[in-house]
Amino acid sequence: MNAYQLHRCKEIRPVILKQPLPREKEVLLRVGQMGICGSDVHYYLHGRAGNFVMKRPFILGHKFAGEIEEIGESVRDLAPEGFGVAVEGASEALAFALTALARGGTVVQVEL
Repeated sequence: MNAYQLHRCKEIRPVILKQPLPREKEVLLRVGQMGICGSDVHYYLHGRAGNFVMKRPFILGHKFAGEIEEIGESVRDLAPEGFGVAVEGASEALAFALTALARGGTVVQVEL
């Protein structure tokens, strides 16, 4: 999987990462579009955004859209593979909160 990681202020490098596989309670998403917001710009320019300081290389962009590519075997009541999703996922640990439109238009939020 090709990606670009921020390694330090103003230094972004192309990297090849191992294709992730979803664990039992996880969902793998294929990113189609991604936006850059103010916090991404602060990380790029200053290595931090507010109180959150960059400690290791990471991929910028926590607001994106795509589709469900693969679903872990214990995940239930979520839309099928191929369904479109929109994600806004930012937290102190740079973990993601998945927000997906499930069957019937219900909004499902899963903390990973």
